[in-house]
Amino acid sequence: MKKRLQCALCIFLALALAFTLWFTLFFRREKKADEREDAAGVVATTQLPTLLKREKSDSAALRLLLEQVLWVDGFFEASGDPSLDYDCAGMDAFMEALRDMIYAPFRPLMAVMQDAYDWSAYYEVCVYDGKTEVQPDPKKLLPDENQYEDGVKRYAYVRYDAAFFDRVFETVFNVPMDRDFVYTLPDQDGNEYTVFYHADGAYYARYAQGGDGAGPKVSLSNFKQQADGTYTVTVDFDLDAPEGTRDLATLRATVGLKELDGDRVWSIYRIDVLEASDEAFF
Repeated sequence: MKKRLQCALCIFLALALAFTLWFTLFFRREKKADEREDAAGVVATTQLPTLLKREKSDSAALRLLLEQVLWVDGFFEASGDPSLDYDCAGMDAFMEALRDMIYAPFRPLMAVMQDAYDWSAYYEVCVYDGKTEVQPDPKKLLPDENQYEDGVKRYAYVRYDAAFFDRVFETVFNVPMDRDFVYTLPDQDGNEYTVFYHADGAYYARYAQGGDGAGPKVSLSNFKQQADGTYTVTVDFDLDAPEGTRDLATLRATVGLKELDGDRVWSIYRIDVLEASDEAFF
């Protein structure tokens, strides 16, 4: 009887020890999994490669890029073309990316990103008023939209190095460039006018600055690194106007980092609208 009790006690103790070991290993594994998930969520805010040379935070370049893209898209949205969403694999990706590159509510994209990267050698803002040495674009298709009392036909355009433009376009927006494409828009009378074309190793794009003092304001949160190395980030897009700040939209951007001529450049794969204001943008 005594031996039976001793055997039972040994079996009980062995089972208890096995359970304790299993319990400890299980929760240690779960804790490590949680730590990995937490780390994935903060890696983009704590370990992003240093992008800027002017003592700005690592996310500043991404804010610059998204502010310009969403600001341009907001103007098109205001004209009836819903365009805040972006999918580099979508049918409209080329047109959306091109207008984001060349359309200039204040400055074109490459000029905006000059605050992050030194791209000044690859583009030039040209203004011709009949007196300066700057000549019209080669095909004389990009006259200034404004009318002047002196009757002089002025030209305002941006000249881009085509090879570098192609690299920026394809790196930032993940869409192949088409040098044969000529971008035209209708005027108030329904007649088409040219705003962008390629000639002799350069792109020429119409340039007309404007604005009423309002500007885009983007804030970023919830960085998460994905298994493929890309990042998802929540984007709050606001209008910073003289009368105050107005919420426009909350979006989720899927972005990554790529090499471009020695720079680590942000690349956009997707932008999905999570919530948008019912009010008109502008």
